[in-house]
Amino acid sequence: MSYKLGNKWSDNFDYDGMLETGAQVTEETPLSDLQRLFNSFEDVNYHTESEPLWEAIQGKKAGQEEYFKKNLIEFKARCSACLAD
Repeated sequence: MSYKLGNKWSDNFDYDGMLETGAQVTEETPLSDLQRLFNSFEDVNYHTESEPLWEAIQGKKAGQEEYFKKNLIEFKARCSACLAD
């Protein structure tokens, strides 16, 4: 089963697809999509990887663009590092 935003854990969960989606988000990705992606990461216990995504979402909601960008870059880097392992 290929990953779709908001997917929850299942026996055939697409971890690589979730990580690839995370590595490809941009500053233009809608906040609702970022939230759904975060929910997937949390549901499959990828808390360390999703921490900067949570911070980015909070920064975006607060209008703190630099904080948002910084954390989004860190989130993407963590996703890429997981994929490289």
